Amino acid sequence: MIIYGSLAKMNKEDSISIEKTLENDIYYVELEENTKFSLVGGLSKPTIMKADEFKKYFKEVENSGLGLVLEIEDGKLYSASISS
Repeated sequence: MIIYGSLAKMNKEDSISIEKTLENDIYYVELEENTKFSLVGGLSKPTIMKADEFKKYFKEVENSGLGLVLEIEDGKLYSASISS
């Protein structure tokens, strides 16, 4: 996966406070064998998607203001979710 933009590294303790901001740049991350893709928001359960479904949905909403949450560790993507 190629990510264009800036990233915020979140504090693992609370998942809210920003530990570090990574500059606007190009970032390359590998998909993990079991990378999870989902849609989350409100009180509903997450909607789990396949990678191709997630990519298609992302293209439809990429400029909508929804959040993109990526769990990356050691250069590998473990989960990606679009949240409202």
